[in-house]
Amino acid sequence: MRPDSERLLVSKVEEDLLVIATWELDVNGTELADAFVMCGVLYGLENAKDRETFISFAFDLERKNFKNKYLNYLVT
Repeated sequence: MRPDSERLLVSKVEEDLLVIATWELDVNGTELADAFVMCGVLYGLENAKDRETFISFAFDLERKNFKNKYLNYLVT
C-alpha cells in the first residue's frame, strides 16, 4: 500500500530483489487479514487467527483479472 492510498500493491521480485512486475489492485489492503500466492493467483483472506476463514478475493496475476469463483470459499 502507498501512504496516500488503501489499494493493495503486489510485486514480483527476483532473488536479488529486482522488481519484475507490480500490480495495483482495487482491493482495500487495510481490510485483509492475510494473503498468499499459489500458482500465480493471489488469494486474500478474511481472518488470519481462526483455523477456518473465507477467501475474500482471488486475483490471477498473469491474466490480470479477478476470479470470482473463489469468493467466500471456506478454507480449513
